[in-house]
Amino acid sequence: MLNKNLKSKMGIGFATVLAVALLVAGCGTTTGGTETATVGTESATVVASTDTSIDLSDVTAVITLSDNGSVVSGNGASVEDNDIVITSGGTYSFSGTLTEGRIKVEAEGQDVTIILNGVTITNSEKDAIYIEYANSATIYVMEGTENTLTSGTEATYEEAKATIDEANASTDTSVATTDPASTTETNNSSTNDVSSADDSASAEESTSTTEASSADTASASESTDSTEAVDEGFSNSQKATIMAKCSLTVGGSGSLTVNGYINNGIQSKEILTISDVNLTLVSANDGIKAGTELNITSGTFDIDSYGDAIQSDGTLNISDGYFDIFTGNGSASAEKKSEAMPGGGGMGGRGGAGMFSKNFESGAAQPTDSEAAQPADSEAAQPTDSGAAQMSDSAETQPAAGEAPQMPDGQAPQMGGGGFGGRMMDDTADSVDSDSNSVSQKGIKAEGVMTIDGGTFTMDTVDDAIHGTSDVVINSGTFTITAGDDGVHSDTNLTVNGGTVTVEDCYEGIEAGVITINDGEVSVTSSDDGFNASTTLTDPDITINGGVVYVNASGDGLDSNKNLTINGGTVYVDGPSDDMNAAIDIGTENQGIFVINGGTVTAVGSSGMLENADSSSTQQTITYVFSEKLEEGTVITVSDSSGNEVASFTLIKSANAVTYSSADLVSGETYTFTAGDQSGEITADSINTTNSTGGMGMGGHGGMGGRGMMQGQMPTDGQMPTGGQAPANDQTTTNEQAPASGN
Repeated sequence: MLNKNLKSKMGIGFATVLAVALLVAGCGTTTGGTETATVGTESATVVASTDTSIDLSDVTAVITLSDNGSVVSGNGASVEDNDIVITSGGTYSFSGTLTEGRIKVEAEGQDVTIILNGVTITNSEKDAIYIEYANSATIYVMEGTENTLTSGTEATYEEAKATIDEANASTDTSVATTDPASTTETNNSSTNDVSSADDSASAEESTSTTEASSADTASASESTDSTEAVDEGFSNSQKATIMAKCSLTVGGSGSLTVNGYINNGIQSKEILTISDVNLTLVSANDGIKAGTELNITSGTFDIDSYGDAIQSDGTLNISDGYFDIFTGNGSASAEKKSEAMPGGGGMGGRGGAGMFSKNFESGAAQPTDSEAAQPADSEAAQPTDSGAAQMSDSAETQPAAGEAPQMPDGQAPQMGGGGFGGRMMDDTADSVDSDSNSVSQKGIKAEGVMTIDGGTFTMDTVDDAIHGTSDVVINSGTFTITAGDDGVHSDTNLTVNGGTVTVEDCYEGIEAGVITINDGEVSVTSSDDGFNASTTLTDPDITINGGVVYVNASGDGLDSNKNLTINGGTVYVDGPSDDMNAAIDIGTENQGIFVINGGTVTAVGSSGMLENADSSSTQQTITYVFSEKLEEGTVITVSDSSGNEVASFTLIKSANAVTYSSADLVSGETYTFTAGDQSGEITADSINTTNSTGGMGMGGHGGMGGRGMMQGQMPTDGQMPTGGQAPANDQTTTNEQAPASGN
């Protein structure tokens, strides 16, 4: 097992004490046989959560588990070969210890409630609780009790992890040579990940066979487990430690430990609802998995999964709760992926700065650590005819000073949008993983719409922390994320209406086709793009209407492959120092524009691929380029003609360009930009005033990159390889045409 630092948990919700009378007529017990009996009148005090709708007023049977012979007191359940089999609807209370046994439900068309009142169930070959036939099922964890359910062994767990590592490694190898789009998933990606559709963690599983029809009776379909149908290498009884073929509710404020050493932890093939429970879960594949809908209303969740931590093949809704999520070997293990094959947008590797603090009194955010780490390689990769990048060993293949890199067809790259980074989702190369045996290792994932209304999340994931194949909506919550790939990703629309999202380290921070920030606080430290809007399904777009946005990016800061609009809020971008990326990047090749209509906007970075606000903006903006690079720690001050300070900000990495916009800027006023011994005046004689004649403007759809093309590393000084420099400010290069290679 992987050991992690466990976070202290706070209690969730509140409970109502219910006095429950266990009124069952008659008496008698059975151990090990098929006969059931009843017990006399008992009484008990049960703590039931207000979030869990459960009737505990009538217990059908009380079962005491024991390896020496479990005892069933009541009706509707029996002991069969060390399994407790429930054949009638009702409420069943369990306590005790059982080895190589399980609870099995065969009550077709009926509702069953299982109370865990201090149980330990271990089964080395299959599930601990298998709900095969029922209309619906509820598992209720009694307050004050400790309950542990284990399927498999630590040996099978290690074997499963090794198989996943092998499958993903082979996928990475294949992608590195044939498909740069190694990790991008599209709307059809549910067919690609082993964890997305009751798939197994094995890369060598046989073809699925059809499961036994639900119309069959329990006795006809499964007299023994050997007759159970196999789906992707697993029988249903091996799919998860708690496996339900019907809708399942898990509630109660007790403690539940689930060890899914064979495959998944908790799974329902239909609707899965979880509330209140204090859950500690380890799984060889997915932690919590639902077939059609997953609802989490409250609880404490400590999940260590080797697949996805929380996953739904349908919609996913989280209302509240405390979540400590760890997938795979954590985000640090993804470092090797970017070094060998960048997971999105070339000319960069994973890494990035640490935590930062924000001071938004003057619209500035001041990181506390040093700038994001620049990749150490000094050579750029040269794309081959197949589009795969090959590292160059000769300086002769590098661009000469002032020249654009040579493209395979001898043409200069397209202008704008995504410069040397920022993947274009849904491109042909990005649509399908080359190896369908790859295993998804995301934090929270949904194929349908994902809505998060609250909760506290600490996430360390080898892949995306939050991933939606459909829309993702964050209304509230506190998120602290380190991710091997994206912090928050949607294949379609990503909307943040509130909450605090802090992505401390990632490859790309916020990625979707359309990104909308209405409120809340979003902070990103990324080794590639901070925000990336990229899709072929619709027009890529980033719109910021309010809230606070901070980006510290080694790639592009805010990168839209078409439009970027800021209508309000506070936006601060610490962009890249190199001239192959920009603090602001838009898709000019798609007729995209950068518009500022409100808010306070500060974007600092290099002028090599500088984008200026469009003349259709309604709020005054000034973009100023200094004649020389400014070093880390330099303070830039903006003053009006009376000498009053308008804004001030400190560089956390070298830069020479700043874009500033706020309601305090006045059209027609003259402003002075001062940085060290450099100072200059500029008059706001247009809505988008600038002293720049235009940047290098290379890019477009993640230009010279897009999921790994131009795969390589920028030199540590952030400059073009082998002396290549961005055009000087007095050159006539425009955003529409890059200088041709060799001219």
